[in-house]
Amino acid sequence: RGSEAAVPRLQGGHPPSSPFPFLFLQAAVVAEAYDFVPDWSEVLYQQVILKGDFNYLEEYKQHGLLKASTFEDIAQKFKQHAANESALRNLKKLLTYCDDIYVYYKLAYDNQFYDVVNMLLNDAQTGCCLNDLLAN
Repeated sequence: RGSEAAVPRLQGGHPPSSPFPFLFLQAAVVAEAYDFVPDWSEVLYQQVILKGDFNYLEEYKQHGLLKASTFEDIAQKFKQHAANESALRNLKKLLTYCDDIYVYYKLAYDNQFYDVVNMLLNDAQTGCCLNDLLAN
């Protein structure tokens, strides 16, 4: 496609079973080269929640792929696994990247981040919007 990104040679000509060892852009190039569609929510769960790699998240976000549904998917994966303190802190930090205030609020509430819930409700910019949404 005219891209100057090099596609790594992989054994057997197959995509890796997991794009996790790569940076996001590298993983995306490899996935595209092998017509492999990764579960990006799972990748982000592994990279950001479990490993605390917020650079991966930043790169993913720079490509315009970070949607409210991605946060919901990651939070669902979080609930399905036993979480340690580090993963819990990473989830809380991850939610700060969510531009959808209602999803941010809902996921903070669902995960008992009541300090975040109160901050959102008491904030001049988000409080009015949330109160209107919650009233309906």
